[in-house]
Amino acid sequence: MITVLCANPCIDKTLKLSEAIPGGTNRVEKTIRSIGGKGINVAAAAKNLGLDVRCLYFSHEEGGSAVSAFLQEKGIESRSVPVSGRLRENIKIFEQNSKQLTEFNEGGNPLTESDSKKMLELATEALKDSDIFVLSGSIPPGIEAELYAEIIAQANFCGVRTILDTDGEAMFQGIRAVPFLLKPNKAELGRIFGRPLSGSGEVALATKHLLDEGIAYVCASMGGDGALLACRDGIFLCDALDVPVKGTVGTGDSMVAGICKALIENGEPDKILIYGCAAAHASVIHEGTTPCTKADFEKFIPELAVIKM
Repeated sequence: MITVLCANPCIDKTLKLSEAIPGGTNRVEKTIRSIGGKGINVAAAAKNLGLDVRCLYFSHEEGGSAVSAFLQEKGIESRSVPVSGRLRENIKIFEQNSKQLTEFNEGGNPLTESDSKKMLELATEALKDSDIFVLSGSIPPGIEAELYAEIIAQANFCGVRTILDTDGEAMFQGIRAVPFLLKPNKAELGRIFGRPLSGSGEVALATKHLLDEGIAYVCASMGGDGALLACRDGIFLCDALDVPVKGTVGTGDSMVAGICKALIENGEPDKILIYGCAAAHASVIHEGTTPCTKADFEKFIPELAVIKM
């Protein structure tokens, strides 16, 4: 069983246009609305890949039923903590000419310490039958950044592997708790070390420092430059394929799902990286917040190659 915590679910509204003109009138060519939040995306992608998955989330008084209906439709087991307020909405602008994505993400309605304790209790209960526990996405206002770290500490005690994919203070606190696998993108990895990183060489050096903290695997996604996986067996690189990019929202979340599949199958480092990259490629070829499909995932696996740096 893979358990995914989505602390900050949302509605993603993706606007597609050829090119955005700052300060001008922009004609939207297509609008795509979908239930999202990084954890929701991971759960949906994992389900598509045939994995047993459960999703934990905060269910808002206004909009929470839409998340519940989405998960039920996908056949994803779910458990939630009811909270007051409105489900947040995010605006994503995807420019088709440049393949550039601009995001306007709401922080979410403030929650309470009581809400946080209830989620921690829910997560603690879920750890009892979880093989992998994924902590993905932002933490809403009012919830302490230590929430992910507390769950990671309990998971380590229970022998459950954790995957951390977040940013900001939640990421810093989570790293101190030593997750099994950390999945930053290049920009997030740079923020950990206080400066932008350029090229796979600098990314590789940064991941080695994180291994020294006790983290077993660090998978750094680098957009068009592919992805890199660091572990005790070395550092492995997988270049990106030349595919039509129709949307980048949720690509990293599909990558996490692919990694989960490889871990469940006891895959070696090259398999972990290839599965992650195959799932990411299988997402980027679709519009909006569309997770990878199993058919596309399997199509890309033989096309990808890994080299040891």
